[in-house]
Amino acid sequence: MTPSDTDPDLRSRMVSAEHTIQGNSQRIAALEAWQRQSEIGEAKRSEQWLGLQRDLIAITKSISEIQGTLRWIGRTIVGAILVAAVAFMVRGGLGPQ
Repeated sequence: MTPSDTDPDLRSRMVSAEHTIQGNSQRIAALEAWQRQSEIGEAKRSEQWLGLQRDLIAITKSISEIQGTLRWIGRTIVGAILVAAVAFMVRGGLGPQ
């Protein structure tokens, strides 16, 4: 084989290799872009999750405060009923007048 016989074969193989490299470079660039978009999406979801957790903590605190208030209202009502019953008994209750 003479060098001139292998030149076209070598050239075609080089062209083929260059096309393969170019195709692989494009695929790698597309994968890197997809990875960046995935990471951005994951960061957004993570931030949303943290926001939901903060909101849940705030709601839980508000519910606890409401429960405390309702507890005191209930105690006040029960106390008022007891005071009214004692006042009724002190005034004579159901006995003859």
